[in-house]
Amino acid sequence: MRLVSLCWLLSALVSTYNCSSEGGIDAAVNREETSNILKRAAEENLPAQPGSSSGYPYFFELKDGEVAARLNLTQGAFVVELVKTTKNSLNQIVYEMDDKDKRKIKVYGNYTFNKSQPKIDVKKSVTPAASGESFNKTKIDVTFTYTEKPEDKNKNDTLELTSAELKLTIEWGIPTRHDYWNITAAQLTVNAKIDSTDQKVETDLTPKFSYSGLPGDSACTNGYGICAPVGLCWSCDDQVLKPNNLKAVGEGKYTLMWHFPGMILEPEWGATKNVSASKFKFSANWDCDPLLPLSVWVSLLISLRLAAILIGAVQMLSALQVPSKWDDPKKAGIQVAQTE
Repeated sequence: MRLVSLCWLLSALVSTYNCSSEGGIDAAVNREETSNILKRAAEENLPAQPGSSSGYPYFFELKDGEVAARLNLTQGAFVVELVKTTKNSLNQIVYEMDDKDKRKIKVYGNYTFNKSQPKIDVKKSVTPAASGESFNKTKIDVTFTYTEKPEDKNKNDTLELTSAELKLTIEWGIPTRHDYWNITAAQLTVNAKIDSTDQKVETDLTPKFSYSGLPGDSACTNGYGICAPVGLCWSCDDQVLKPNNLKAVGEGKYTLMWHFPGMILEPEWGATKNVSASKFKFSANWDCDPLLPLSVWVSLLISLRLAAILIGAVQMLSALQVPSKWDDPKKAGIQVAQTE
C-alpha cells in the first residue's frame, strides 16, 4: 500500500513538471506549491494533478455547446473571505486592516469551495462587426453556482456560508481595445449567516480597467484589469476580486473578496476547441505581476530626469569662458570703451 502511494505521489510530481515545462505557463506551481497541493489533496481525498488534466477538480472547461474558455486553479479551490470597511483619519472609507500586520486586510471569516463541484452556466455571443469596424465583438457570460450542504457549512463563528453565485463577463473589443480580451464584469451573490444573522450579500467585484479610470488608459496588471492580448492566457499566483467602490458598500459594513488560487484563464480562439482536457495546453501567459512594476518605472524615470538635470548643469559650467584680456603692469592699462 505504501509503495502504491509513493508511486502515485511521484506520478503527480511528474505531471506537475510536465505542466510547467510543456504547457508554456510561467506561472506553473513551484516545488513548495506542489507540495501544498499534494498535502491538500491527501487531506481532501482529491486527485492532485495541477495543469490540464481532466482528473484535476479545479480545471474547468467553460462550455456553451462547445468550449468557450478554460479556467485552471493550479493551487486549489475558490476561496471567499469576509472583510469589513471602516473610516480612516482622512474621512475616507477603506478596508479594516489587520491588527498585527497593517499591510493586510483583516479577515473575519473565509470559506473554501473544496467539498463539491459547482454548477456552471456559460453563454457565448458574437456580434458581427458594424460598418466601419473590422472585427467582431465577442462576449462570454459565465456563472459558477455553489450550493453547500448543511454538513459542509463553514464552522466559522462569523461566516457560515449556504450558497454562492459568481458571475463573470469576458469580452474582447470592449471596453478598451479590440486586440485585448477583458473581464468586464464580476458579480458575487452569497447567502450566509453572518454574526448569527441570515443575510444575502450582493457584491460588485468588477476590476478596475485603468490607472486613471479612462478606458484608453488600460492596465492589465495585479490590482487592475484581468486582461491579456488576444491569443494569450492570463495567469496570477493569487487573483483577488474585491469591491473597488467602497462608498457604495458603506462604513462599518461587511463585504466579500473572492480568490482564484493559481489562476490561469484563456478564452477559446477556435484552434483547440476539440482538444480534450487531458491534452490541452494553455498559450503563452500574460502574468498579473509585471517584470517591472509601476513603482520601479516611476523611480527609474525620476532618476533619469535628475541625472539629465545634473549633466546639463555640468555642461553649462564647462562652457563658461575665462577673460580674454589681461592687464600688463609694464604697459598702459586696458581701456574699455563705455559703449562696450
